[in-house]
Amino acid sequence: RGERVGPVVLYFDASIEYFSRQHLPFAVLAICILLILAVFPMILLFLYPMRSFQRCLGYSTRIRWQFLHTFADAFQGCYKNGISGAHDCRYFAGLYLFVRIILLGTFSSPMVFTRTWLLTITFPVVVSLLFAYFRPYTNNIFNIIDSAVFASLALGIYIITYAMSGKPFPIQLFFLVAIIPVLYFILFILYKILSRMALFQTCCSRIRGWLQARKKNQHLHIERGDNNEEDLPDRIVNPHLYQPLLPSTNSGDEYSQSDHQPKAGVNSLVAYGSM
Repeated sequence: RGERVGPVVLYFDASIEYFSRQHLPFAVLAICILLILAVFPMILLFLYPMRSFQRCLGYSTRIRWQFLHTFADAFQGCYKNGISGAHDCRYFAGLYLFVRIILLGTFSSPMVFTRTWLLTITFPVVVSLLFAYFRPYTNNIFNIIDSAVFASLALGIYIITYAMSGKPFPIQLFFLVAIIPVLYFILFILYKILSRMALFQTCCSRIRGWLQARKKNQHLHIERGDNNEEDLPDRIVNPHLYQPLLPSTNSGDEYSQSDHQPKAGVNSLVAYGSM
């Protein structure tokens, strides 16, 4: 009936209560790991781009914060820092840890499929839209990848929630969505391994050179006017269908400047495309 019966116990061993003498050593160890590897780095990555935090680091001149700068640059070096006039997007480095804490907290809740499902679905969607709108990475390909990954995460959570509600749903769709990040991870590792091989580098350089040469030839064709007849005016493609705009001259010799002077009482017409 939804009533709480007895104390809070462990999921895998219901005979042990939370924070009891048997559970306390494991609870303390888990809390320390959570603070050291998740909470403190997240707070540091959120505070490091702030000017006030940098000013506080500047006051303590006796301590060299080189290790802190190296740590922050390892996570925030790939984001826009706002120097070129764009937004300072280094805060996105701490967003990943925040998303992980929120999702794990909602999934560990016993009411995850009844009350918190809206948060677990909408939160990845909001993060995906943030990556698509702000484009925090300096390399735009990573903006597209992260936006697509968070969108697929939201879709996967929706499929799980829908299936847990007891309604029929093709489970193959869930595996298809779940395998996308795995394929990206495998392809990325293969690219990193192959990029260190001389043969792969040679093939990539030849393909890059072929693409550049093709693009250069297209520009040369455009400059020379080697276009199709469909791009040219109809008067130039079919001159026999039009009457000449200027009267024809009898002599083919070189004409002087006086030949271009219009005679009195005669209306002069300008040739099509004449200078």
